[in-house]
Amino acid sequence: MDEKLSITFPEGFVSALNRKFNGAEHTEEEIGREFANLDFFYQKYKEVSKKLDYHLNVYWEEKEVEKHFNESRWYYAHRKLKQLEVLQKELHKKMFYLLINFDGNGGESFSQFNCISAEEIYEDFKGKYLKHDAILGQGEVKE
Repeated sequence: MDEKLSITFPEGFVSALNRKFNGAEHTEEEIGREFANLDFFYQKYKEVSKKLDYHLNVYWEEKEVEKHFNESRWYYAHRKLKQLEVLQKELHKKMFYLLINFDGNGGESFSQFNCISAEEIYEDFKGKYLKHDAILGQGEVKE
């Protein structure tokens, strides 16, 4: 067979794919600043996740929330649950957009259940941009 397959990619496709997996070129100052932002969001995300876990697995059982249907305790517990879930989603979303915009691939959209987790975002950033040397002066990074 002498037939050859040829594929034509849209302009910028290969460079966008490269940036997604290897990161974009940035100065150490930019990397340090963005890592500090990402680290702040990630620490807040972990804090909110811990509160959410406590609320669902300890508070809910101790206060027997479901036994108090239509009482203030029931409404408070559900309102608090919703607030924590919304805050957790917003922090995850901020981390996602920070990473893809820093990579230069800003065209992707966020979906809480169809994108990488907050932990994966944090590790992906560290893997792409903090591979060989820690960015000091912007907050110490330890592997």
